[in-house]
Amino acid sequence: MLLAVGICTAVGADPDTLALVGWAMAMQFWFLPVYLLLSALTPLLHAVHRRWGLLVPVAMGAAAVAADALVAIVHAPYAGLLNYVLVWGVAYQLGFCWRDGLLTRRRLVAAVLAVGGGLAFAALVALGPFPVSLLLVTGQTPSNTNPPSAAMLAWAVAQVGLCLLAAPAVRRLLQHERVWRVVRPVGGASMTLYLWHMLPVLVVAAAFYLTGLAPEPLFGSAAWWGLRVPWLLVLGVVLAGVVPVLRPWSMLWRCCTSGPVRTTTCAVPGCCGSAWPSASRPSRVLPRRVSHTTAGSPCCPHWDWRWARRWCWSLSGRWCARRRNRRTP
Repeated sequence: MLLAVGICTAVGADPDTLALVGWAMAMQFWFLPVYLLLSALTPLLHAVHRRWGLLVPVAMGAAAVAADALVAIVHAPYAGLLNYVLVWGVAYQLGFCWRDGLLTRRRLVAAVLAVGGGLAFAALVALGPFPVSLLLVTGQTPSNTNPPSAAMLAWAVAQVGLCLLAAPAVRRLLQHERVWRVVRPVGGASMTLYLWHMLPVLVVAAAFYLTGLAPEPLFGSAAWWGLRVPWLLVLGVVLAGVVPVLRPWSMLWRCCTSGPVRTTTCAVPGCCGSAWPSASRPSRVLPRRVSHTTAGSPCCPHWDWRWARRWCWSLSGRWCARRRNRRTP
């Protein structure tokens, strides 16, 4: 990526265009700070979950809405930064509730999450100040992602409910060997797809729009909507050609940076897999309901963040141990 930017700069490419391309390619890494922070807080978050259960995500959701209100009414933008932990923390805590069966004992719970979250999102978009787009759009304020808004929270809750409702049927479907043969390689390439899905957009946009080959109808018009189908088809074809080229490099990176590691069952229902790699961490820090297996397919199979996760778990584990020692007479 840096080599490409250097070459484009040398040939006189527009700096603003290069800045936009660099931002588009790098924005996929937004999840890393949130991921590492929640990983560090996992012992504390799970201890709170074991004590209060579903009340924890409810309280975090209420705090996230309050933070959004402070941003909108009192114009305190720094209060919105709390939602990086609160909004994504709600989804994280719902993962604990799902693993413990609190969301699956009654089907009504999943329906309430799906319908309630969907209606809340519709109300916040229709009656509130939030845009319908859940992606960061240039010039659009307020944003639903930077920081995460109450609308993003409602959408996340609705998605959790929909996933829980669809889970039984999806499990039955995946029991068919032919279906599993198709799904498994796609799941194995999920991180490659995520990290590089913007590359086809940039390639196709440069090939068709910068050269004037593609029409540019008014945004939101019937012609604009009509062009979405061929646009998505072209992007799909380019992505299908990019992934096989990049996947071996991802696998090579994983082989060079990872050894035999244990995996733990992922607590988050919206995650892309059922397990994620874990560093060698003290068993006393691990959540009781988290199960261990030997080497398996990690949730993010092409990237090994053991060094960062080991550091996070070490700090949080030491903090929890000190708290326990202080309470012990």
